[in-house]
Amino acid sequence: EADRKRQQQEDAARQKEEAERVRQLAASNYKKLLGEARDLLRGKKYDDAIAKLYEALKNGPESEETELIFAEVAFGRKDGAHVAEYVDGILKTNPKNADAWFLRARMWLQTKWPDKAGPDLDEAIANRKGFVDALVARAAFREERGDLKGAGADAEEALKADPQCTWARL
Repeated sequence: EADRKRQQQEDAARQKEEAERVRQLAASNYKKLLGEARDLLRGKKYDDAIAKLYEALKNGPESEETELIFAEVAFGRKDGAHVAEYVDGILKTNPKNADAWFLRARMWLQTKWPDKAGPDLDEAIANRKGFVDALVARAAFREERGDLKGAGADAEEALKADPQCTWARL
């Protein structure tokens, strides 16, 4: 009887270790696939990026990160309705997601309503100190609207965050 209980405990421990190895492998594969999806997105291979995202979702849960990549694909395809849908979903669960605010601002800048980008740029910057891309975009946004003082302040902040930021030096 004691041998049987010991064997059951050993088997349970081995199964637990194996389950943890499988979970770690799936998580590693999930992150790898998300990285590949981002690389494809940068290369403007949107269909391939979507396929990688679906492959990743077989290995891990839908997450803010996957939703953001889906939104970026929609942005690349100039599909503002889907960008807004994904971003709104992200911001509903995490209103401090600076990347989501910035992506929606970029979307507004490409529409007939670019002035709607201002508040989203403000939110992106408020939620990530030193967010250089958002600072540069807001500097350009402010400059186009005649707010040279605000544009200069954003350019200075971008340079503090990244002294190599060539746009902010202009």
